[in-house]
Amino acid sequence: MERKNYPQVSVGFIHYPVTTLGYGNRIGIWFAGCNRRCDGCQTSLLWEFDYSVDGERVLAYVESKFALGADGITISGGEPFEQIEFLSDIIDLAKKYTDDILVYTGYKIDELKRRAINTNIIKKIGVLIDGEYKKEYDDGKSLRGSSNQKVIILNEKLRERYEKVQKELRETELVSVRGKLFSIGINKGAEK
Repeated sequence: MERKNYPQVSVGFIHYPVTTLGYGNRIGIWFAGCNRRCDGCQTSLLWEFDYSVDGERVLAYVESKFALGADGITISGGEPFEQIEFLSDIIDLAKKYTDDILVYTGYKIDELKRRAINTNIIKKIGVLIDGEYKKEYDDGKSLRGSSNQKVIILNEKLRERYEKVQKELRETELVSVRGKLFSIGINKGAEK
């Protein structure tokens, strides 16, 4: 893949394998920076933008994990749609290896379209989980944090897989990233 000469990007952390946010062994990328700041957000530590990560290294890492057999990719944040160009490039890279591209956003899909977000990006996503987290609607269901959020299966090839995943119980996994422990997954009853 021909790479752009990126300035630094704002990414909180990357982890592989992630087994709790989608199907199989996935690459997980958490963008840093979010202007939405949902009450009770599980990743409030990623609200601030910090453009200190080399975008080329992120893309190389993603490509290396797909080469090792990653089943898919989950992109969360922060808010991935705050860095639309970098999000687009990650999705384009992932599409070379898989249709299983799951993206979390605080925006509703209609908002993304109204804001003139590049709808080609949306067409490349396999599953979009949209809407801001609302702690009063946290019902403990898999994949989404609250019942107002929608699991939108955009690629029909993934329908059976994700209908099954949605029926599973929420799980989390603890991982160490740069000497800090992080919980990956949707915590039951996120910060109240």
